[in-house]
Parts: sequence; C-alpha cells; structure tokens
Amino acid sequence: MVTIIAGILIVALLAELVERSKVPRRYFTVMALSILAPVVVALMYGMIMGFQYKWTELI
Repeated sequence: MVTIIAGILIVALLAELVERSKVPRRYFTVMALSILAPVVVALMYGMIMGFQYKWTELI
C-alpha cells in the first residue's frame, strides 16, 4: 500500500512540476503522512517484537 501511495505522490509531484495545478498543498502533506504512518507503525511493531519475526512458527 505504501508503494502505491508513494507512486501516486511521485506522479502528482512530477505533474505539479510540469504545470501548476489548483491542488492545495495539504494534499501533498496528507499523501506524505499516508506513506509515513505505516512505516512508523511497522518500526514500532519491530521494536516491540525485537525485530525477530518468526512467521514460520505461526503455521
């Protein structure tokens, strides 16, 4: 999901460089936060679990 949002943000920023639009600056801020939120949650989860993922033991 992060890669999809990052791709949309990159395309939007490139389009904005080519031709300015009426898209508010807040759109780009929200998109950036949408990328950062899952990354931060994954890092927090990793810190709680000690970065030792034992996915094979779940089966």
